[in-house]
Amino acid sequence: MDDKQKVTDSNEECVYCLQHAIELLTKKRNHVKYCKLLYTYDQNELNDMIQKLMEKIEAKTQKKSQSKHGAFSR
Repeated sequence: MDDKQKVTDSNEECVYCLQHAIELLTKKRNHVKYCKLLYTYDQNELNDMIQKLMEKIEAKTQKKSQSKHGAFSR
């Protein structure tokens, strides 16, 4: 079972690997409402995500700052 991807079924109180969850849900579509996809990240992946988010926030902050200054120069 891939440790990163799991599907929980709260109705049956089970945890499935992604492949078996797909098989189950193909046969029993009504179980979809009870299932949740869980995905875990290791520390390096989390650090990368945080860095990318910080870069996006900084880019948006700079963009807003530039548009405010541009509005005053008209």
